[in-house]
Amino acid sequence: MALWRVHVELEDRPGRLGELATAVGAAGCNILSVHVVGEPTDRGSVTDELLVRVPEGIDPSVLIMAAASVKAPCTLHVPADATELADPVTTALALARMVAADPGSAPRAVATLLHARLVDPADPLSPTPTATFGVLVEDTWQHRGLGTALVRRVAETAEELGMSELIGTVPADEVRITRLLRRAGLRPTAVLADGTLQLNVPLETPAAMA
Repeated sequence: MALWRVHVELEDRPGRLGELATAVGAAGCNILSVHVVGEPTDRGSVTDELLVRVPEGIDPSVLIMAAASVKAPCTLHVPADATELADPVTTALALARMVAADPGSAPRAVATLLHARLVDPADPLSPTPTATFGVLVEDTWQHRGLGTALVRRVAETAEELGMSELIGTVPADEVRITRLLRRAGLRPTAVLADGTLQLNVPLETPAAMA
């Protein structure tokens, strides 16, 4: 068995999630959890994050085809980790207690929360990315500045590790990410290419961190 994390865009109307679940089940896979990521778009659609169990012997790409079969664009399709089965609120509270007891553990706690990997700045860096991150704030904790604080801490940690920039790709209509980055004191640039926004965020003395 393997776990995969998938983002799909669904119209916010009754029955759509059921249609997707039926298609995923027909492909032989099982949805373990569902989270709504962000707010509805101007088109009235929402992005759902699915944690899916894919049985051995089944190609994970069937998840993309299952989503396409019910006209739900797949915007993210990556392997997941068993630790992601833990309740995110419980995990966040446990990490907060760890940091309160040992402030020096903050980078490790952030990496755990964001499913990222810390690297030794003494190690030679290759041209390929050495760490990845994502930010997910549960609905009940949104609009409290948590996303901004998390992104700011990720940027600080990246600088401490000797990295000079953050790069990323998001759906073309997800312009809110640039506002989040600016609130975190960063200066992103975005280029539209092939229907996606290519983001580049330099880490040279961000204004809000100076």
